[in-house]
Amino acid sequence: MLGIGGSALGPIAVHKALSFKDPVIGFLVVDNVDPESMKRILDMDIKNTVFNVITKSGATSETMAQFMAVADALNKQELPLKDHIIATTDKGKEAI
Repeated sequence: MLGIGGSALGPIAVHKALSFKDPVIGFLVVDNVDPESMKRILDMDIKNTVFNVITKSGATSETMAQFMAVADALNKQELPLKDHIIATTDKGKEAI
C-alpha cells in the first residue's frame, strides 16, 4: 500500500484491528518517500504484487513519487500496470 499520513494510517489501523495474518499474503504500508526503503521494496519479487495507491486528492506529491517509482519498476519488468496498481481516491477527484 502506498500512501502518506492519513492515507497510510487507516489501512494500518484496520490491519492491526483485524489481526490479519496469512503466511501467503503479505501486507506492507509504504508511508514515506525514502529512496532506500523504496529500493528495498522494489528489489523484491513484485510480479505477484498489487500496489494500492491511496491519495484523497489524487495528486499528493509524495504518493505520486511512490507511484512513479513503482510504475517504473513494473515497466522495467514488462508487467502491466493495470494488473498491479489499484488507485483509491476521493470519489469527486480524478484518479491517478
